[in-house]
Amino acid sequence: MLQCHYWVATVPKKGSTEEENEDFYFADHSAESEGIPSVKFALSDGATESAFSGIWAEYLVINFEKHSFDKTLELAIADWNRETQKQELPWYLHNKILDGAHATFLGVELNLVEHQANVVAVGDTNFFQIRDNFLIKAFPVDEPSGFNNQPNLLASVTTQQTPLDEIKYESKNLALNAGDTLILATDALAHWLLIRCTKDNKPWSTLIEMTQSDDFEQQFVNWLMQTRQDKAIKNDDTTLIIIKLTDGLSKG
Repeated sequence: MLQCHYWVATVPKKGSTEEENEDFYFADHSAESEGIPSVKFALSDGATESAFSGIWAEYLVINFEKHSFDKTLELAIADWNRETQKQELPWYLHNKILDGAHATFLGVELNLVEHQANVVAVGDTNFFQIRDNFLIKAFPVDEPSGFNNQPNLLASVTTQQTPLDEIKYESKNLALNAGDTLILATDALAHWLLIRCTKDNKPWSTLIEMTQSDDFEQQFVNWLMQTRQDKAIKNDDTTLIIIKLTDGLSKG
């Protein structure tokens, strides 16, 4: 049986406040407990161009905690509509509400007993699996050219939403080993990782080394600010989840 340990950091784009950060994540608080058979993580990036996209991203990750992807989408749509109907909106936002909010989505369920991961993805929020310091899976985007200004998105309004059985989501079942490291990243960081991979680097090492710090989040913030200043990464809301898998039976 596997056990997992995780670290999370989320940073708004330069010039924005924490409240304006439209990335949202869910990390199972019980994930690091011994004997837990399965855990979930989720990450969603709200599209800035649409109204209330941060709320939409938040409802997507919250509902994934206890539900399948299909049910998550159904419940999140209901939650978003209920929330926006309570808002007193200026006239210019009414049409935007009719168009709905949009967001990417990445949901990961780890079966720690069977050593399996199920990953479901819409858009360019990405999953990486590192084994023996090699990248063995990048999903759903696996090369830098896969990032553009028109990723697939989930819509909060059913009239704007592709029918559920036609949504362009991707799903993978992956085998897990003790010693694997999993990285979940929104698009700016995912793009940076894949660009660096093409240069024969192992960029994940920079991120994984931060988990040795007593203040992982501050280490990540400092690194991200410098990397933005160097113009090596897009200035965008950026969220990172690192999950390390160990053999639970060997803990003691």
